[in-house]
Amino acid sequence: MEANLFKLIRSDDIYIRSYGSGRVVLSLRNGIRLGLSGQLATVLWKLVDSVDGLSLRYIASQKNAFTGEMRSIASMIDVILTELDKAEPLDYETVINRVPGLMQHSLKERVPLFAGMDLTYVCNLRCKHCYVLHKVSEPKPEQIDEKTAYRVIDSLVELGCLDLTLTGGEITLHPRYRDVLSYAKDRHLYTILKTNGITMTERRANEYAKDPANETHLSLYGSTAEVHDEMTVLPGSFNKTLAGMRELTKAGIRCKINILVWEKGADQLVDACKLVEDMGHVPNLEDVMHGRLNGDQSPLSMRISKETRAKLTEQGILQPFSPDSCSAGMSKLKIYGNGGISACELIPHSFGNLFQQSLAEIWYGMPFSDFSHQVMGASQLSAKEFPILSNRNACPGLNILNTGQMEGQTQI
Repeated sequence: MEANLFKLIRSDDIYIRSYGSGRVVLSLRNGIRLGLSGQLATVLWKLVDSVDGLSLRYIASQKNAFTGEMRSIASMIDVILTELDKAEPLDYETVINRVPGLMQHSLKERVPLFAGMDLTYVCNLRCKHCYVLHKVSEPKPEQIDEKTAYRVIDSLVELGCLDLTLTGGEITLHPRYRDVLSYAKDRHLYTILKTNGITMTERRANEYAKDPANETHLSLYGSTAEVHDEMTVLPGSFNKTLAGMRELTKAGIRCKINILVWEKGADQLVDACKLVEDMGHVPNLEDVMHGRLNGDQSPLSMRISKETRAKLTEQGILQPFSPDSCSAGMSKLKIYGNGGISACELIPHSFGNLFQQSLAEIWYGMPFSDFSHQVMGASQLSAKEFPILSNRNACPGLNILNTGQMEGQTQI
């Protein structure tokens, strides 16, 4: 892989990332992104790679002053920048789909296009299903200081990352979460912030809205206080979450509300979705519940039964379980609040710690690389030969958290 596969035009507001031959992603700070492929991407990359510091916007503005080939190039750049300025923020999956071969290149060269970071384990809830409940329940929960977070973000960009999810714990309880968020946006990472919304008073929602994440996600566990509060173990959390959702609506933030599908809330899904929609947000059902990273499998007792799942699927409320092909440690990585670096949020094993090593040292290190290639190789074998990632109904991370073993077809 070429060094960094990343190019910054410092005199512009544009980041240009190149992924191998003929794959380029242009971005603005606000999440607007434009993917180019083929000869157009190759020509653009060669140009910016040879005129370091020269403004693309200046070249485009002077297209009529040029002659010959340079005029054609300037006109091409003008068309590209016009399209970029008219584009909309694009999420990770959309970018992948619009740049042919990008995912394949990422998997082949181990380019981490997507990362998640638990910025803090401090939390104001004790949700029964939380996969890091053992961490948030500690007397002094761990967290990543902002300077370390900045260093990690810079490394992610240098490695070719496109998207960063910031969460916790409750991320808004980190004293510098907004600074970290803005830093990530300054480096053109498409950001997703996951919060329970309880801290979003009118003042805090308005402050957040000054420079929000590209996507804001909240969680809901039912349509009534009785069900929601049983999961969060905090009386009044339902009303506080709804209050936060209302304040975010008033501040102009349309959120994705992840509604957990669990035993006590299974008959409230339709009402919960309507509640979310009536408040101006977007409902999303999360129907996978798994064990904790410390091996505690008690959350599994709260899963819906097979009969309930079949009924909800028949009614069209749930879709059949079909996980995406695994890219753990190849195109994605997870940064835990204690500094540990893993291949996926569902993989409890860390391959290094960013408080002792740089992210690049860990990512390119043999233990991490060997593990990632082993999992990737297993995904390409038949079920008869190696039943770990043999089809779209198998997820090694879920299997580890649910059964302690990677092998076998995943059950949820």
